Amino acid sequence: MACVLALAGRLARQQPGVVTVGTLRAQGVNFVVLATAAAVILALVNFLPALSLGPIADGLL
Repeated sequence: MACVLALAGRLARQQPGVVTVGTLRAQGVNFVVLATAAAVILALVNFLPALSLGPIADGLL
């Protein structure tokens, strides 16, 4: 817990970085689409093995 609080304090003291052409702002449609797509892909990676192996295991019984 102390390490997490120390890290949070250190990140809070940081100065904002320079905004360039390659900077992805945390607002707007692009950010929402990318964050949602990442969440959906991670969910699929978690459940796809169980969904694909379930029918195979059922056929073996």
